[in-house]
Amino acid sequence: MSLLLKNGNVNCGIGEKSFIGDILIQDGKIHQVGKIDGSAADKVIDVTGKEVTPGFIDAHRHLDFNVFNNKEFGKIELAQGITAAIGGTCGLAPYPSCDNSRTSLYNFIEPCLGKAPENFKADSFISYRNQVQEIVQPLHLGFMVATGAVKTCVKGYESKSYTQKEMEAAQRLLVEGIENGAKAISCGIMYTPECYSTKQEFIDLLMPAAKYNVPLVSHIRGEGNSLITSVEEIISIGEACGIPVNISHLKAVGKKNWEKQIFKAIEKIEAARNRGLRVTADFYPYEGGSTTLLSLIPPSCAEEDVNQLIEKLSTKTGVEKLKTEIYKEHSDWDNMVLDIGWERIVISSVHTEESKRYQGLSVQYICQMENIAEPVEFIADLLVRENGKISIIVMSMCLEDIYTIAKLPYTTLISDSLYGSLEHPHPRLYGSFPKFLKEYAIEQKIVSFETAINKMTGMVADLYNIKDRGKLINGNWADIVIFDKNKISANASFTAPAQLSQGIEYAFSDGVCIWNNQKTVTKQYKANFI
Repeated sequence: MSLLLKNGNVNCGIGEKSFIGDILIQDGKIHQVGKIDGSAADKVIDVTGKEVTPGFIDAHRHLDFNVFNNKEFGKIELAQGITAAIGGTCGLAPYPSCDNSRTSLYNFIEPCLGKAPENFKADSFISYRNQVQEIVQPLHLGFMVATGAVKTCVKGYESKSYTQKEMEAAQRLLVEGIENGAKAISCGIMYTPECYSTKQEFIDLLMPAAKYNVPLVSHIRGEGNSLITSVEEIISIGEACGIPVNISHLKAVGKKNWEKQIFKAIEKIEAARNRGLRVTADFYPYEGGSTTLLSLIPPSCAEEDVNQLIEKLSTKTGVEKLKTEIYKEHSDWDNMVLDIGWERIVISSVHTEESKRYQGLSVQYICQMENIAEPVEFIADLLVRENGKISIIVMSMCLEDIYTIAKLPYTTLISDSLYGSLEHPHPRLYGSFPKFLKEYAIEQKIVSFETAINKMTGMVADLYNIKDRGKLINGNWADIVIFDKNKISANASFTAPAQLSQGIEYAFSDGVCIWNNQKTVTKQYKANFI
């Protein structure tokens, strides 16, 4: 079966100008791009006036559990034009896991990844990968091996450094993941237990991975007052190990850092690039970020296990200590409460029905509504009631900084989608890619249309060594989206986030039409592991 897409505005995903042309697909692959006689194909679709681009690749989605839990997995993504995605990001992955810490790990990552399937177990990267490959779902998926999960498997949530024996075990788990197809190594240095690791410990851990040439994709230690030192830290780790570095969701958080710190961070990145290091970054097109409420707990109040923290916060002494520490500056930790204030911290998802009335509301508003004088008492009580399983949205960035990052020639687009709540998620889960296209490229022209497509396709494929996707060139798999760029739209907002994007008319995966007119059309299609 051959298919000809005729008379489209073809954008090959390599940053060059679009041209009016045709694409011939045979046996799931792109056979020819150019001017092609219609008689060469079994079927012809006239796409005159439509944009024809590679399927978008989202290299940062916390989808690791949702792919198992959601019978309609892929619908939210395909509505945005996403045909491939990568999980295991920010050091937060459900693999590898060990019997003695698996429950703690899955509880900790639940606000970001959602609830683990019942009796789920993935003791290694390959175990997880094999379970994913059994699922019939429409997206091509890849995964990173996560150093946070590795450390939790080896040590639990201890604050102590690896012993030599533990270090060797962690290195084996890391290498095992890479050798079995991990697209990158991810770390989340701001999260427990990785926040306890020193720069030298990261270097020691990563050194055996250097020969594989996969990138280190990092949620750095701090993105506010400590942004510059955190950028320096991850660059120096990559430089010491000889590993390419990609900084996840590059941003400068905190009002006093806006339109200042990002330029200093860029100077550090470009100095490293000028030294010959492969340093890149990615971003999402929203002023608000999303994370777990546990990230607001200062290290001086943290415990080695979430249950221990919850137990402490259920006591008057624990709450009083949190009151003292949360209003202090900490030299090695960004204090979001001081940086942006309770009015810009929004409860996104909770675990119990009792607390769902708080979803979508700021902590400050909730405290006024409930007549609570001290917000710390509210969040401590909420953490106890919800057993720590709370996602938040933090309105921590300014658009001018995001525009600056978007213009950089070495940045790619991501969504950083969290699946902890599908009732009231961050709107980036539903709208990142159309929002970037419409607002940043088409309307405001922050970047050109061709550059925007490149940042969602070809650049991502190059960064993660995806050799046969992301570009409309002969021999690549035919992952293609077709849309009218005047109709593309992200409908999701912070007040009404669970809204499908509009405008993607067709999505093809390996030459098979899997999305048409706002619905999945080939439900039994089983995509590949990238």
